[in-house]
Amino acid sequence: MTILTGSIVAILTWIVLLIPYWPGLRRTSFYGLQRLYLLSSLLIGIIFGFQKAIGTGIFNDDLSLFSFIDTESYKVIADRLHTLSLPVTTSLFDFHSGTIVAIYYIVSTCFAGLLLYKLLEMVYVVRGNSSTLIGGMYVFQSPFFNTPFTFFNRIFLNQDTDLHDSSTRIIIKHEAVHARQWHTVDLLLTEFLLLFTWFFPIVLLYKKELTLLHEYQADAHVLKFMPVKDYGVLLLSQRMGSALSMVHHLANSDLKKRFLKMVQPASAAWKKWSFAAMVPATALVIGLISLLDFNRLQPVVSQKKEVSGSNYLTREIYINPEGQWRVVKGKNEGSQYVPSYPGGRQALTDYLVRHLNIDEYYKKQAGDILIRLNLDAQGRVELVTFLKPVGPEMEKALTETFINMPQWIAPKYQGKDVRSVIEIPIRFVR
Repeated sequence: MTILTGSIVAILTWIVLLIPYWPGLRRTSFYGLQRLYLLSSLLIGIIFGFQKAIGTGIFNDDLSLFSFIDTESYKVIADRLHTLSLPVTTSLFDFHSGTIVAIYYIVSTCFAGLLLYKLLEMVYVVRGNSSTLIGGMYVFQSPFFNTPFTFFNRIFLNQDTDLHDSSTRIIIKHEAVHARQWHTVDLLLTEFLLLFTWFFPIVLLYKKELTLLHEYQADAHVLKFMPVKDYGVLLLSQRMGSALSMVHHLANSDLKKRFLKMVQPASAAWKKWSFAAMVPATALVIGLISLLDFNRLQPVVSQKKEVSGSNYLTREIYINPEGQWRVVKGKNEGSQYVPSYPGGRQALTDYLVRHLNIDEYYKKQAGDILIRLNLDAQGRVELVTFLKPVGPEMEKALTETFINMPQWIAPKYQGKDVRSVIEIPIRFVR
């Protein structure tokens, strides 16, 4: 579920970064800064989401036990604790998680197919029509185009449009701004992000704001050559036809907002400093992600053993993203059956960091590692099993490190120490 996890983190980031923008920053006339703020917000969300998806977190370094939140397909393999004598049954959450992830990827695939169709449609439009080079821009004419629009450095007009008419020249000036500012890239970026965040499409709000900013920038350039009133009449005359989502139409945006922007006084220069609000907003995002990482507990596994009649032993194991665990006793449970390392998880991590001597190259190549330790009744490691294949150098180093580690505190059953098994996931991070 790494992609889904990264998408959730990205969505959270975009929501928080939009908070300072929406009430104030969007009302200024600094269109370039506004566009930079929105694109930077999307980029920060992508970075944070990618870091979470690959399990490195925001500030982690060295070696860590990775979170069950970052496992593939919602299958909880992180820190599953069990004993040889107790059969393991997965929780209800695990049972249904595969269906949830399957639905997520199916819908994402459908959106990807739709995006590919739109791109192929634009390629067909470009190849199926002749062009005229005007002011460094390729102008295509076709009877199928009712409203002028732009895709990258190509401008599309109706076949009946007179290229020598003064109004047409104004339209070309408007559309040329979209091409020179690479506005199409912004729209393609939002379309791509929607593939992964469709279940909470906050990115559509970013797309709407970016589209308006593109029009504001193009309108401001055109108003250098003609009065507001005449330009407004031209916009109204072009407001017809349907719009493709990945192209810029001359009059596909909210005309009322554009007219108001045309007559809005320029914002005071000191208001540019208000865009620094991104800094505390980003810090707030990091804090929220940290809370999600360290404070959330999820039920992972339920274990039962029949004893006699209706009597049985039950335990629910809860694991948080840091790899710490706790056992919640059932009503008839008499013992925990959970081996523990002397000093707890931090002591175990410190031991591995100090004693695992292996080159950084092999650490980078190792990826996710899942190890099963078989412990005897005295808590000594007697068998190390690698549940995921690793290289011979890493296998040798880890085997020696675990075999030579201090004794664990063995669990007790009816007052006696018993053998146990524990699975430990490891991930090396920078």
